Amino acid sequence: MSFVFFDTETTGLKHGFDQILHFAAVRTDADLNEVGRFEVRSRLMPHVLPHPSALLTNALPIERLVDRALESHYVMIGRIRHALLDASPAIFVGFNSIRFDEEMLRHALFQNLYPAYLTSNHRNCRADALSLMMAADAVSPAQLVVPRNADGGPTFRLPVLAAANGIAHERAHDALSDALATLDLCRLVRARSPDLWQRFVRFSNKSAVAFFVDSEEGFVLTEFYGAQAYHAPVTCIGSDPDQANGRLCLSLHEDIAGLAAMTDAELAFHLSAKPSPMRRLRVNAAPTLTALYDASDAMLDGVTLDEIEERARRLQNDAGLRARLVAAYVARREPYPVSPHLEGRLYNGFPGPEDEARGEVP
Repeated sequence: MSFVFFDTETTGLKHGFDQILHFAAVRTDADLNEVGRFEVRSRLMPHVLPHPSALLTNALPIERLVDRALESHYVMIGRIRHALLDASPAIFVGFNSIRFDEEMLRHALFQNLYPAYLTSNHRNCRADALSLMMAADAVSPAQLVVPRNADGGPTFRLPVLAAANGIAHERAHDALSDALATLDLCRLVRARSPDLWQRFVRFSNKSAVAFFVDSEEGFVLTEFYGAQAYHAPVTCIGSDPDQANGRLCLSLHEDIAGLAAMTDAELAFHLSAKPSPMRRLRVNAAPTLTALYDASDAMLDGVTLDEIEERARRLQNDAGLRARLVAAYVARREPYPVSPHLEGRLYNGFPGPEDEARGEVP
């Protein structure tokens, strides 16, 4: 399958209320050889006020944003949609794209009455190069040079990371330059850590993630907070009843017999602890997963593989306890409020087939 490396430059960070100003994509074959580029800009919409920090970051003067020679936002989004459909099916990759760029793109499509989930449909897959870089540092640290900040912690800012690894990146925060730098970093990881790259590609497909999570008795889930990697051996205890793509997992550091002996109220209180022994992942968000037999001792955090596997088997064989854990975890959730603004309602319901078909009209 081919890849599409893409990036956006925007008026700010608020999904649904800020807008894309500059979009660029680089298409490659399965071996990351470039086969095409696409780049487009738009002028500022009349009701959008750019954030000063975004203007400083993007180095875009106001005169350029209101230049009438630039395309309208509506025309730009239509062109982006056609270009990405032409590239489909593909694996869509950005740098922090699942949390940011894809959200900006989804909201832009939604506001222009197009189907919003282009990169998830049409047999497409999606992955995030930022997670790959963090995983490379956490799992195969010798394969990537990760610079340190003033406090001694790792920094994964794209311009700094590219420079540390000898990758030319002359125009940071330019959409095309950022997309090319992301591609070059992925080429580096692919060449130096092929096993990690193969897992990255494999788990860009939500069906592959779902099969792995649902069929493995246990595995290691790696999550990233504040540029730090946290490994947790877990087992999937069921689907999230409120989200079809969600899976609920339990840390295998837990005492399974102790959990089974708790009352429902005690379970609910235990699961509300910080940090919670429960983990939630989305099969469509390219999680970082490692099979237990591939996990290092450091990823198991002092517990032997035999102990981990025994706890996983015990929990998988106790359907009643798994059901109680799911119920206790879900019961403590607060209802998700509906935004008073239409721009914030992308996830408050999904269009039916007829509306989807209308949105697919060229």
